[in-house]
Amino acid sequence: MYAVVLPLLLGGVVSTVIGAVWYSPALFGTQWMKMMGMKKGDMKPTGADMMPLMIGSFLAQLLMGYVLWSLMKMLGAAGPTTGAQLAFLTWLGFVATTSLVNAIYGKKPMKLFLIDVGYHLASLLSMGVIFGLMG
Repeated sequence: MYAVVLPLLLGGVVSTVIGAVWYSPALFGTQWMKMMGMKKGDMKPTGADMMPLMIGSFLAQLLMGYVLWSLMKMLGAAGPTTGAQLAFLTWLGFVATTSLVNAIYGKKPMKLFLIDVGYHLASLLSMGVIFGLMG
């Protein structure tokens, strides 16, 4: 049980950092906000209303990481390359497909879909590598 705690926490932190950079104005944040119909003041990074969102996101990343970790253990996957491969397949089979269906029926721009699933791909790949190294 304890062997999973450190990799999960590290994976959750790395995923959160990737998300902070991914959705920052330096990368895709400005485009994402525009496609979401938001203005710069709508997301207050220091506001108290952001804390529940950030905690919820972190917990979701921990859960996703736990599922990936569990799949790796069940399948006997070891090493960073195998971890990344399993993370990619998990992303492709579950995240990309369900996100695409949501984007199609929600009539969302394809660019918005690509920004969002790109983040999840980067997040899962980083977790797969971390778990492969630490597993």
